[in-house]
Amino acid sequence: MKRQMTLMAVLLAGSVMPVFAQEDGRGPGMIAHRCALRIAAITHRTVHAIQHETQPCVLLITYLKNAGHEEMAAHVAENCVRRVNMIAAHGVEAIGAVTQRCVNVLQEHGAPEEVIQGLQQQAETAVMTIQEAKERAIHLIQEALNGE
Repeated sequence: MKRQMTLMAVLLAGSVMPVFAQEDGRGPGMIAHRCALRIAAITHRTVHAIQHETQPCVLLITYLKNAGHEEMAAHVAENCVRRVNMIAAHGVEAIGAVTQRCVNVLQEHGAPEEVIQGLQQQAETAVMTIQEAKERAIHLIQEALNGE
């Protein structure tokens, strides 16, 4: 996961560096760079929060199943999936809001379209990363509930 986040930041940095290298630190390249860092940070925090939520859930579900408390385990799994979905939704929403604000500011500063598109691509990749983390977490929760 850390490799994906690093790769995402490097890829976006590569897409804004040509513009970034030509400015004094206040232009579109710097704005895009700060936006890219913000998106990467939101993605990292969201994926971490999903993982942090999932690990104790899996342990508790496994414990309850082993103790013969199937209904309790199912209830815990349901709540865990709901919380994982909520964490993911909040992360995706935050990325959307940051991206929209950044695109507006970049357009106001006359940023080249390829810089804006690079930022939007990073946001799409970040959303996919969160969705994949959510799917993995739900899969782990379901495996624990099914005794796998």
